Amino acid sequence: MEKPAIMKTITAEHETFIQSENCVLNLQGFASRFNFTPRELEIISLILMYGLSNKEIANTCRISEKTVKNHLANIMGKLEIGSIRQLFPVVLHFIRGS
Repeated sequence: MEKPAIMKTITAEHETFIQSENCVLNLQGFASRFNFTPRELEIISLILMYGLSNKEIANTCRISEKTVKNHLANIMGKLEIGSIRQLFPVVLHFIRGS
């Protein structure tokens, strides 16, 4: 199933923002502050940039869905959040420097 046009636009805008130099530096600072592993940061990036499901992340990273869930649990624990939905405002707040 193809993404609706609005989702394509949003994805393109997110990719542009995520790939910007300032965002990359802030994302690295974010990773450092919360002691994320490279894989955890990769998963955060896949969620932010593409909105991938656990299954899609597993396929992209060539790991099991269970491993993805373990990484997500670690990420949520480090951020002290209760669900992946809370990940977006926390990450965006930090990398935008708000």
